[in-house]
Amino acid sequence: MSFASGTTAILLFPGALGDFLCFLPAAQALQRRLRTRVTLVAKPAYAALLDATEFEVVAIDTARISALFERDLAPDRAIQLGAYDHVLSWTGSTSAELRRNLAERTGGRAKLFPFRGFRPGQHASRYFAECIGIDATSPATIFIADDARRWAAQILDPLGPRIMVVHPGSGSPAKNWQGMAELADLWRGRGGELLTLLGPAEESHDQTDQLAVRDQSLDRVAALLQRAPLYLGNDSGVSHLAAAVGCRGLAVFGETDPTTWQPGGSVDVLRAGPPCQHCGPHRICEHRLAPAEVLQQLEALGSR
Repeated sequence: MSFASGTTAILLFPGALGDFLCFLPAAQALQRRLRTRVTLVAKPAYAALLDATEFEVVAIDTARISALFERDLAPDRAIQLGAYDHVLSWTGSTSAELRRNLAERTGGRAKLFPFRGFRPGQHASRYFAECIGIDATSPATIFIADDARRWAAQILDPLGPRIMVVHPGSGSPAKNWQGMAELADLWRGRGGELLTLLGPAEESHDQTDQLAVRDQSLDRVAALLQRAPLYLGNDSGVSHLAAAVGCRGLAVFGETDPTTWQPGGSVDVLRAGPPCQHCGPHRICEHRLAPAEVLQQLEALGSR
């Protein structure tokens, strides 16, 4: 696939935060190749992590995007694609309607790729880059506005050097390590403090005796993670974001294959043991991964 400087591109990407951060190195490598502003059709929250001079974000859940899946699409209902030199989609690769509509509106130039067509042992970021044949060996660059950095400094700086940012949730309860509360007690017993990141998925999380921030924009979350001395999370998009901004930390993985979903960079994966006969196969309990073991790993990271 040839990408000449000065040509334009629109990328349709349906993924959650972790997927998006694995996709971002390829998208940014393409933008550097084109030297033009790329249109990204994705979740609008991701715009907070991108340089607006490089990417325009169009919300993927709008009517003019969903119209592309219609059987009899009126000419004026969908986003106009004819002006783009490159139309690349990781959404709807199995939809005959989308395939037909993209072909008709781009003169057959649109390319559709399976959203998760990874080979065994292939990392997601490499897969997305290989789809379009581009070198994306450089890590993603996260744009953080100055006001988000100032907000993060006001939150973290008064808490001292032994503060650890913890994200107890993920996209699925089955991915959440159940030892977070005990680990918190152990950490505080060693003179540390925790700041807990909570989002919509953690609405029922017990905040008793905890410092917590809830439902913040992604650029604020990124700023907190970049400034934090240490991080602990699960197999989640926030763990990928921590790695992208260079925060040292651990991500607890259960059944997910880290060869495909390793956050990389400064965040190490800590694998839980096999499913527990007492707690069931869909829980990452303290029997599978002891809080004392996690504490040992965190203190080793903190001493580097």
